Amino acid sequence: MGVFSMTYEAYVKNKTYIGYGLINGIINAVIFYFIHMKDIAQMSTFDAGMFDMILTSVLLGMILTWCVVPLTNKDIKNDVFEANMHYTPAQKLPKNAFALSIVLGIVVGIVGSALSALLIFICQSFLFNWVLMIIKGIVCAIIGGLAGFTCIEDVVAHKLEDK
Repeated sequence: MGVFSMTYEAYVKNKTYIGYGLINGIINAVIFYFIHMKDIAQMSTFDAGMFDMILTSVLLGMILTWCVVPLTNKDIKNDVFEANMHYTPAQKLPKNAFALSIVLGIVVGIVGSALSALLIFICQSFLFNWVLMIIKGIVCAIIGGLAGFTCIEDVVAHKLEDK
């Protein structure tokens, strides 16, 4: 045990709100804009917007798992934060990163799809690329934070089980 640079709570807030949430939402919104800036008519339907959001949600949940698990393990090893935790439902998640990525891909896909459907339905009368870009940014920030938080909780819970 070394000197920790931050508490567990500060680590989780920093990683989930800023890194996996806000920055992820901005990056996904900008990517969406540049990919679809020429096909405004094609993306301005409920079906096209939902297909893009569902695909992004599932992939984001899986990819974040593959990134967050090794980074969190490295941070625990380097004593970046103190891994002290009480019981959490994350202890029931798979320990294997690949299995976790599938579970999180499905869960985050469902949450992202529901949130996207709600926002796209509300904004359907003015569904332009820039509106979809904002919706995608919001949804990706929320599900990115959710996936990141769940991964951190899972890694820490399993590390404490191993001790």
